[in-house]
Amino acid sequence: MTPIEIIHHQTKSKSSESYTLRLPPDNEYITELLKFCKLKGIKAAWFNALGGAKRVEVGRFNFKAMKYEPHTYEEDLEITSIAGNVGLQDGKLITHTHAQFARADLSVIGGHLSSLIVQGTCEIYLTTFPTEFQRTRGTVGLKLLTPPDAK
Repeated sequence: MTPIEIIHHQTKSKSSESYTLRLPPDNEYITELLKFCKLKGIKAAWFNALGGAKRVEVGRFNFKAMKYEPHTYEEDLEITSIAGNVGLQDGKLITHTHAQFARADLSVIGGHLSSLIVQGTCEIYLTTFPTEFQRTRGTVGLKLLTPPDAK
């Protein structure tokens, strides 16, 4: 069971739905979002979110080294924006998430989100699609969204 609370649910068409969700404090954002998607059988979605965080791990991709460089922040942070998608990579449900956070002095940090512990609340808008998003290794060395009919 996930602590995510459904605030609103709307069926947009026979195969597309949207959810407005709330995640309470002290929960890990990506873990709980993936639990919710598994519970609902969602294999393709786009999401955005806002709220507060007390611990985040973000990084940037270093193309020369071909790896993410993670940075962890443990402080009061305002989630100014989270955007990403849900899909399958090697048969496993994953998110690809980017985020920005405002610090107490209003400077901003951000990048590829690996982990986020909610503080206060996190409000999520999730739109589902009637397909599976797949990620496969692209020419740039990253696992990229791949059209459903691509091999």
